[in-house]
Amino acid sequence: MTKWQWAGRFGVALVYAMIGAILGFLFGYFFVRPFLMISFWPEFVQTAAFWAPHVTTTATGLLAAAGYLKSDTQPATPP
Repeated sequence: MTKWQWAGRFGVALVYAMIGAILGFLFGYFFVRPFLMISFWPEFVQTAAFWAPHVTTTATGLLAAAGYLKSDTQPATPP
């Protein structure tokens, strides 16, 4: 694989990471955060709810990029 193919593969992985981060933020903000802010949780869990979107954003972005880079599909090369 040439250096430009690697650069393209890395660029696509960044796009996957951005899409994963957006979806992770939406999941963390609209599902995880309200669940952690319910009144029956202890106080430290309710304050940790602030970090839920940050954690899910980072995790899904990294997992999406790593999943793409680890995949077996290689860029097509001319015969």
